[in-house]
Amino acid sequence: DRVAGALGSNAEGDKWCAKWGVNKLGLGVTEEWGFKNGEKKLRVGQEMDGETNMEEGKIETWTEQWCKTFEDDGRLAHTHAEKVGDNGFGDRWNEKWDELYNTDGSNEKWASKRGAKDRTSDVWHEQWGERRGGPEE
Repeated sequence: DRVAGALGSNAEGDKWCAKWGVNKLGLGVTEEWGFKNGEKKLRVGQEMDGETNMEEGKIETWTEQWCKTFEDDGRLAHTHAEKVGDNGFGDRWNEKWDELYNTDGSNEKWASKRGAKDRTSDVWHEQWGERRGGPEE
């Protein structure tokens, strides 16, 4: 197993942390994974969707994580990712997506995104998916 990481910041006060690695599982299966989170200070005068921030101290935050699973022959078998965010203007979201790759060449992909906007009281949920057959189809 291998793990690496990094921390960062800048003069404006933005901060982030990232970590990634490889896990060796049984039967030759390997996982590559990553995780990242951070916060960014909104600047006074910064605009988003027609709204201008006029307050000090607002913060945009995010968290991302992902994992890819490889079979013993090196074939990508599964990908999973998730992202959670808040843009500091009252918009929040949570996205998830997966991809599954079968030995016959077929695959399945699906995603889900949920969110809300404080300014408009909007709440939404989007979903999609697809299946594709193997090389014979």
